[in-house]
Amino acid sequence: MTKLERYAQFAENHHISPADAYVLPAIFENAAMKLKMPLEAFVKEALINKPLGAYLAETARFVARSERAKERFVWKDGDIVWRS
Repeated sequence: MTKLERYAQFAENHHISPADAYVLPAIFENAAMKLKMPLEAFVKEALINKPLGAYLAETARFVARSERAKERFVWKDGDIVWRS
């Protein structure tokens, strides 16, 4: 399963709308970095750990709807990334 497929599976499992799912890569990358955990391992854990998944899903919904996200996310090389 590719990283994108895992994000899509996570969004489906947690009923995250496409309008909110665009922040998932940044949410996962940021959390994995802070935990010093490989991204792929963190995403896999979030898919099976229900409390972690619920927390990340709610975080994604909150962040996606914030004004800061609308100002900070940009398209770069065909992907949505935080503006530097």
